[in-house]
Amino acid sequence: MLIKIRANSLALLCAVCAFVVGLTAAVAATVYKPSGGSTGSSVGELKLASPFSQNFVVDKPIIFIPATSQSNLTVAALVSMGTGTVTPTAVAASEIGGLLMNSDNDSHSFLMPIPTDIDLGQEITFRAIWSESDTGVTGSVRWYFLYKQLTIDSTVMAAAASTMTTDGAADPDLASEDEIQASPWSTLAASSLTGTPGDDFLIIKTYADVTSVSKAALLGVQIRYSRRFLGGDNY
Repeated sequence: MLIKIRANSLALLCAVCAFVVGLTAAVAATVYKPSGGSTGSSVGELKLASPFSQNFVVDKPIIFIPATSQSNLTVAALVSMGTGTVTPTAVAASEIGGLLMNSDNDSHSFLMPIPTDIDLGQEITFRAIWSESDTGVTGSVRWYFLYKQLTIDSTVMAAAASTMTTDGAADPDLASEDEIQASPWSTLAASSLTGTPGDDFLIIKTYADVTSVSKAALLGVQIRYSRRFLGGDNY
């Protein structure tokens, strides 16, 4: 009888272990792993993700830095800053200001912190958000980016001069005027930056190569990067 009870106990223990192993494998199978080329995760991917991994589904955050304001800062309140014929302008009746960059090499620079969660070992990409007010124009604008890394309490402020690893292609203007447009991404190779995320800064300079477009307005720039794992439940 004792032998039979021990055998039953052993069988029960094996069954429990098999259930736990199977459950662990099932959970592991649903943990979302961000894809290398994705910007974010779909709703379907989020539903499949485990509670642990749902904090990590936005694997490539995108930051937007406006050239003037995200709200209705008036043209009269703007100050022209940049090289060339850069002047503030209102985009249609949107009450949103942009910077008119209608000649080759017109430029404007942005100051931004290096994000706390950025993985400097991965590539970083940049693109221009812009609008064009000419009617029936068939030209394009190619937006270039330069950068300068700033170390707090150390680096002297100066113009951004380091080039991207790969520049984005020209962006044709659309047939209708005043539509919001996004240029192709320019790429900065992995490990190009050596600063301290969350502490050091970047100057990002964008300039235009204009083809038959006389009213291109820069609205801002977007920066897309890969997150590094920081750990913790609330990351």
